Amino acid sequence: MTSYKDQHRFRSVDPNNRPPRPVRQQPPRIPKGVEDIRQTKEYKTAARRWLSTIVALPIVIVSSYVLYERRKFSETNMIPTKGLGTD
Repeated sequence: MTSYKDQHRFRSVDPNNRPPRPVRQQPPRIPKGVEDIRQTKEYKTAARRWLSTIVALPIVIVSSYVLYERRKFSETNMIPTKGLGTD
């Protein structure tokens, strides 16, 4: 027994009833006169953002850790007082 797919495998198709072909998208163009992509405005903007992210991440991570440790140890090492202003 043949499957439905095999039965219609070699059927003839009327060229006038075919679905339209998919439109092929063009690759992004490099502006004319630019041999090196590093000279474009878009590249410089993206490079600046990437560099600032790479520089900022270690600073944020370390400062967050230091502040966390400071808060963690300051709460556990506090000496409870019996009252404010009493001897």
